[in-house]
Amino acid sequence: MKKMKRVLRNQFAIALVTSIMMVVGIPLIPISAVNGITWLLVVAIVFTAYGFYGCPLYWISYASKRELYSILFLIENEHVLTVESLCQQTGKDGKYISDKIRYLLLGGFLPGYIFNGETLEKSFVQEKPTVVSVPCPFCGAPVTLSDGEGKCEYCGSSIHK
Repeated sequence: MKKMKRVLRNQFAIALVTSIMMVVGIPLIPISAVNGITWLLVVAIVFTAYGFYGCPLYWISYASKRELYSILFLIENEHVLTVESLCQQTGKDGKYISDKIRYLLLGGFLPGYIFNGETLEKSFVQEKPTVVSVPCPFCGAPVTLSDGEGKCEYCGSSIHK
């Protein structure tokens, strides 16, 4: 959810900035042209053009991400894990929901889930233990710690981190 919220925040900020660029750029064109400020005229034209073309695209993109967020919310917080149930909740068809679930999985927004085409299931894959090498605090020899525990092969000390 945090990753999707960050994407939503960024998308909203970009859409808002392009909207402001267009609104600011339009009156700046005649003001800078009348006063003969060439650099400001160029900036105003760029702002207006970028805002005019970018603004709708960014707002549409924000809306689609917002829809993905609502599907993600239903999956993670409401535990709606079947395509059929998601269709009922969102009013969308099955192919559309399946495509959005695949997008969420491929984008890393649904870690730990497996999708079989109709149902999402939590996967119970065991994570590999964390292995690090540290110097022994007693003799200085290298010790390999697995999940924070290990034994020095040189002096035999047990190490817990």
